[in-house]
Amino acid sequence: MTYVIDAARCINCGYCRRVCPTETIHYFDTDDFQHAIWPEACIDCNACAPVCPVDCIAYDAAHVLEGEALEGALAKAREWARARNRDELLKELAPRARFRPASSSAPRA
Repeated sequence: MTYVIDAARCINCGYCRRVCPTETIHYFDTDDFQHAIWPEACIDCNACAPVCPVDCIAYDAAHVLEGEALEGALAKAREWARARNRDELLKELAPRARFRPASSSAPRA
């Protein structure tokens, strides 16, 4: 599963992008400079939604990441965690992020 960003409500604060362990939330490389989640790398960790100050990130059951794609995304997430463990803003946002395994089939409240 994956998450989607409602571009009409997004204020482009970048918090979601900073906490995404797979770096699948993009901004600078989108045509309209709006934040977007690329579903082909989303591991369904639920880190982005809780840190959004305007609550514009929602669960989308339309995309499922499995097999080698999931393993590759999880490996990228582990590397991201190692590289970002000194980021001060991330340390501030991390307690609000509620991670969950990618195998979960329903969103947490």
